[in-house]
Amino acid sequence: IRGDNCYYDEYVKHNEIIGVMVECYRGEKKVNLNSIFYKLYVCIRVYSYPIRSVFNKIKCLTINLVIFL
Repeated sequence: IRGDNCYYDEYVKHNEIIGVMVECYRGEKKVNLNSIFYKLYVCIRVYSYPIRSVFNKIKCLTINLVIFL
């Protein structure tokens, strides 16, 4: 499991899960979690994680380098 804006894995036991998301909203609009578009979005987010992780590390190193200088 990865939380919002997290780049590390968290390991959660089955008995530690207290809820399951069944619907969500963006503003006033309900997001259809069963639509092909949402499922495609989820696949892109999950499978692009390694690339996004590398870019995030580069960004953090760049920020730290600028602060150090």
